[in-house]
Amino acid sequence: MRYFSITVIGLVLFLHLQSFAGGFFTITGNKLQPTISVSIGKGQEKTLNDLSPEIASAILSLHIVTDGIASPIPVYGKYALSGNRLSFSPLYPLGNDLCYEIRYNTGSKIITKRLCTQPEKQHTGIASVIQVYPIADTIPANILFFHVRFSLPMANDIAGYTHVTITDAAGKLIERPWRQRTFWLDSGRLMVLMIHPGRVKTGIHYTGPVFIPGKKYTISIDRTIKDIHGNTIKETASKQYIVQQEDRSLPKIESFTPVLPAQSFNPLSILFSKGMDHATTTEGIKILDSNNQLVSCTISQQKNDQEISIVPAQRWGRGRYKILFESIVSDFASNHINRPFEITDINERLKDTVETSRFFEVH
Repeated sequence: MRYFSITVIGLVLFLHLQSFAGGFFTITGNKLQPTISVSIGKGQEKTLNDLSPEIASAILSLHIVTDGIASPIPVYGKYALSGNRLSFSPLYPLGNDLCYEIRYNTGSKIITKRLCTQPEKQHTGIASVIQVYPIADTIPANILFFHVRFSLPMANDIAGYTHVTITDAAGKLIERPWRQRTFWLDSGRLMVLMIHPGRVKTGIHYTGPVFIPGKKYTISIDRTIKDIHGNTIKETASKQYIVQQEDRSLPKIESFTPVLPAQSFNPLSILFSKGMDHATTTEGIKILDSNNQLVSCTISQQKNDQEISIVPAQRWGRGRYKILFESIVSDFASNHINRPFEITDINERLKDTVETSRFFEVH
């Protein structure tokens, strides 16, 4: 399978997968982040050998519809070509209660279909912070991402980072630590905070590093941050970290459950060599059955951030399963499973196309 990535950040998301039909198009997966595929002609398949995302999006694309008019700019996402099937998956959830237009350019005509997402369920109560990630108390000085999980959907505020502060042990505020854009996953329940890359990557010299090894820091989420209904959260939440030296080594898969009992919900456990980034790990690990079909699972991270627990939505059936580790799977410092965060040779990025997988049996 060959992949085309239209954007860089591979944050991905909790998927509760199900299948649904789309007429001429085949649409599978979570309706907020579906996979749309079509059968293409041999001429188009040959054209796609150029591995150009621009060419792929000219054949199959997804466009948001506003006031009945489809945007000319397609939704960003990832393409895959398997045989004569071209598929597209949006990089981020589409959002509730929105409509989109799918377009397939056959070469002689454009076939379209409308795709609408379900309305957001109404929630009652006051939102609160459930967990700040990493869960561990120690982090490397070059950590790139933090994540905050809320009990209820939050407002999709790109300036959400302004409600989150970092202070040192003396209570001094660290100025401008964040990249000035907040991403939201899991229907607004998971906030993704990115340390400004210029304060992590060597040779940029933005304003110096955020964290100094051996020091203690506290991350605080102010209660002024608002949920989807415009209400502030229950109370300010915070977590303290001790900073260690920078981490430039690759994470390794140390062990996993080799055999599970059939007709059980027993979790598949995967142990890494170090603490792993929450979003890229829980969203970048996929389980495929013996027919290479995606298995709907709930993936969670254990208290040491090294262990991942995977529970199936339905009882395990007998057979051989594949654990697929997508290239986005990273540690705290964004060292990918196949390559380090910082690369000096552009060919290193080609390692992102190398499949990393393991197999386990269900008896």
